[in-house]
Amino acid sequence: TQALSEEWAKQEIKVNVINPERTATPMRTAAFGDESPQSLLSAESVAQTSLDVIASSVTGMVIDVRRGQDGAHSAADSIDHALQAQENTLGGF
Repeated sequence: TQALSEEWAKQEIKVNVINPERTATPMRTAAFGDESPQSLLSAESVAQTSLDVIASSVTGMVIDVRRGQDGAHSAADSIDHALQAQENTLGGF
């Protein structure tokens, strides 16, 4: 992800990965049957995070989409967490 984002930066192409945890989708229901809705992300929250990442300036990031105690984390929280993780990784060099 980081290598591709650097390679394509001159063409102004952003590269990110959206990494959601278990998400309520028809395909998941077909594969795993009924599950507690409280244990799954909504497809809408994953879509909103994806749109927010597309609209942002971040590139080269893995954005984890996770449920918080009160539902899904906001996209801003997911982006901030990814940026902090990247800073921690790069700070060691």
